[in-house]
Amino acid sequence: MIAFRFPEGVYRWELEKAGRRVTVDPTGPLCVNDHTLLEAASAGAGLACVLRPRAADWLADGRLRPVLEDWCPAFPGLRLYYPSRRMTAALRAFIETLRLDQTTFNEPPLARKL
Repeated sequence: MIAFRFPEGVYRWELEKAGRRVTVDPTGPLCVNDHTLLEAASAGAGLACVLRPRAADWLADGRLRPVLEDWCPAFPGLRLYYPSRRMTAALRAFIETLRLDQTTFNEPPLARKL
């Protein structure tokens, strides 16, 4: 498994199948914090947990393939609360961007090399 480090710490994989939830601490010698995650998985360094839209090109051209799809929960979507009916143009544009991108996040996120 290839770990991905955020500023807050290593991302723990969240898997779900038939209502059973499992959190996995990725173990292994490789931990990255940038785009090299996909490159490492493509080179055979291990499994990478990424959102499908981020790996779309890699999946489309065969450098990666999805695995553990039946353990990948669908992303339920984003929720946004704003306390006023008055909305700035910037907020309106941000919300519209989220609406357009939301459908791409409902696919399983795991990928590995063929």
